Amino acid sequence: MNNKIYKLTEVAGSLIAADLKDKSGVYQWINTVNGKSYVGSSSNLSRRFLEYLNPNRLDRELKRGESIIYKALLKYGYLSFYFKILEVIELDDNIAHSYQIRSLNFLEQKYIDTIKPEYNILSIAGSNRGHKLSIETKVKMSKAKKGIISPRKGSNHSIESRLLQNSGRKVQVYVYNPEWILLNSYNSITECSKETKFNYLVIWRAIISKKLVNNKYYFSNSILN
Repeated sequence: MNNKIYKLTEVAGSLIAADLKDKSGVYQWINTVNGKSYVGSSSNLSRRFLEYLNPNRLDRELKRGESIIYKALLKYGYLSFYFKILEVIELDDNIAHSYQIRSLNFLEQKYIDTIKPEYNILSIAGSNRGHKLSIETKVKMSKAKKGIISPRKGSNHSIESRLLQNSGRKVQVYVYNPEWILLNSYNSITECSKETKFNYLVIWRAIISKKLVNNKYYFSNSILN
């Protein structure tokens, strides 16, 4: 289903929603009039898609805050857009929901950095779902990026924060065997994914969890003594 494009001029919205049932992943709205787009993610693609197709809901949301994609959908009409599934991922019921949402945000960030969608108000995945943030929130986010507000050193949250902040840049990846002997190193998660044939998100999760993958490899973003 990755990179599948739905043309609302050819397929009914209800059929698209049915096709997306029980699926999670990253999506893109593409304006066929001007070529502009929006990138988002959801743990329930079917429900999220149907929310977009409710103009009354979009109107209510716009009264609460600005959203360029909502305005564009209402202005140009749904038939002027394609709905594209960039990547579908499987969510594990054994993993905490909040952790899985952060995983989705990380994957979304990869596509935002690559596509540079014009309808995304902020370039940070999960930033209030395309709405403008308050000045206070923006200040906190700015401080966090500068290291003024820092997570606990050495914690999984700290590792994850560094990966998220560096998602648009290269993150060094080190691959170890089960005895923690260094096997190889790569200049980025993308490069590591291509060479090892492991999914981008699998490597990212392995770095955070420090768990053995396929009983063969450990992945880390730092050299281990």
